[in-house]
Amino acid sequence: MIVESFLPVILATFLGWGGFTWRRSEQAYQAAGKAADMVDKLEIKLAERYVTKVELKDNLQTITDELARMREDMNKYFELAREQNRETLDQIKRAINRLEDKVDYHVSDQVNRK
Repeated sequence: MIVESFLPVILATFLGWGGFTWRRSEQAYQAAGKAADMVDKLEIKLAERYVTKVELKDNLQTITDELARMREDMNKYFELAREQNRETLDQIKRAINRLEDKVDYHVSDQVNRK
């Protein structure tokens, strides 16, 4: 008799605990699914940005080639600038020599007039 009266309480407790556990396990399963989806999205983003070793070598070679071309261009432009500076210095030297000659001429002319 006492066992029969506890049977509904035990059954209700067992079913309640089962329902509670089921709900908690369902929430954990959904949280795990969301986490897996987030990991998948992250893996996709990483895969989109992933650079293979061959691509890296190709890109480094392209950069090296571009830097070499830029160096050649800079050397060419520096050589042109150096040549222009040489021409300008030559013009300045000729102008100074002409000025010295004129000054010498005028000084000599003034000395000879006296």
